[in-house]
Amino acid sequence: MRERLLPQDQVALARELPPAGIPDGAQLDADTARILDSLDLGDLNATEGLAERQRSVDDLCNLYMGIEHLRYLEGEKHLLFVTEFGFVGLERAEHAKSLAAVAADARVAISPIQTGGLPTAWAGPIFMGRPWKHTTAYFDGRNVAELTGGLASFYRYAATAVRRLDEATRFHYSLGYYSSNND
Repeated sequence: MRERLLPQDQVALARELPPAGIPDGAQLDADTARILDSLDLGDLNATEGLAERQRSVDDLCNLYMGIEHLRYLEGEKHLLFVTEFGFVGLERAEHAKSLAAVAADARVAISPIQTGGLPTAWAGPIFMGRPWKHTTAYFDGRNVAELTGGLASFYRYAATAVRRLDEATRFHYSLGYYSSNND
């Protein structure tokens, strides 16, 4: 990753992004501890659910790091969050609102793009299984995109979403001049 193109003798080196703090980190930790206490780790569905939750927390951390990286850059900034599984699907709406607030403060529009196809049902209660998590992830992604000025794309081809974003962020000026001198 290069920050900008420079003459060959002045090439900027890639830099490591430091971990970003999560405003709701203490709540996430408490929720994770509560979930761990209630799980039967011998149950395959519980283990898969725990792995899915960890992926969501990791995705949330990565989004905050991306926002902090873009915070001090000039101009319009868009963060495309491309994921196979949907947007960060956590059980609290506050997490999506906090993310949107931090992104809006940094003037970063978040555009989630889900590329993994339609979710399938699995055994277990409807409100605890994957279909429910995909539904909340869908709404969280739409809300964050709307609150930050981004575009959300779920259950569509990624090329369509990127084209929509490209068209939405292009601009041009048409300048005209009429001489006041008719000679």
